Parts: sequence; C-alpha cells; structure tokens
Amino acid sequence: SVIGKSPLQYINEYRIKKSEELLKETDMNIMNICLECGFNNMGNFINTFKKQTGLTPMKYRKDNI
Repeated sequence: SVIGKSPLQYINEYRIKKSEELLKETDMNIMNICLECGFNNMGNFINTFKKQTGLTPMKYRKDNI
C-alpha cells in the first residue's frame, strides 16, 4: 500500500486519534467514546488504544485533563 499500512491500521489510527480528542475535550464516558469512534467492543478499543498510545483510555484521560 502507498501509505505502508493496511486499510484497517489506517482506520484504527484515525479512530484512536478521534477518541483521544473526545477523551481530552469531553466528559463522555469511555464506552460511549468507544462506540462513537467505531469500535463495537470495549476490549478491542482498549487494546488498540493502548497499542497506539501506550496508555489505557482512562489513564490517557487522567494524564490529559
């Protein structure tokens, strides 16, 4: 692929970027952010988020308030 990633990797990176914004800028709960960003499974969301950021969504929010 031209960008050196699979389509799923690209989409997940976009989704995690969006979820980072929501974690920082809103007080939406993490399950709603998970669903809003196109993940339908909380475990998958947390694993993908942690792989990309090094933090869980909850820790990320705590560190960025």
